[in-house]
Amino acid sequence: IFGGSIVHPDVKGVIPLVPEPIIKQDGTNKNDCEHNAAKRFYKQVRSDHPHAGFIVVENSLHSNAPHIKDLTDLSMHYIIGAKKGDHRFLFQPVENADQAEEGKFDQTH
Repeated sequence: IFGGSIVHPDVKGVIPLVPEPIIKQDGTNKNDCEHNAAKRFYKQVRSDHPHAGFIVVENSLHSNAPHIKDLTDLSMHYIIGAKKGDHRFLFQPVENADQAEEGKFDQTH
């Protein structure tokens, strides 16, 4: 089951949303997956709340271009974790900058 809830920093309550099952869909040979369930879930959330502003917070399983495009197409903002091992090209410039800064720091102190 893929689920979510609506929270607001100024409100103590949490509103759970109807979860999206991860099941074999009619007319398909393959089993469903969390990625497909997420896509259906967010489409339904946007349909149910067309004018609401959302910030989707997810783990690194969802840090991929197709999913980010889906969220963008639905006018949803996002904060998605990313693991170093899954995104080496993303982390390489940061590591290079860190190494360059370490050298500068060592030379000046």
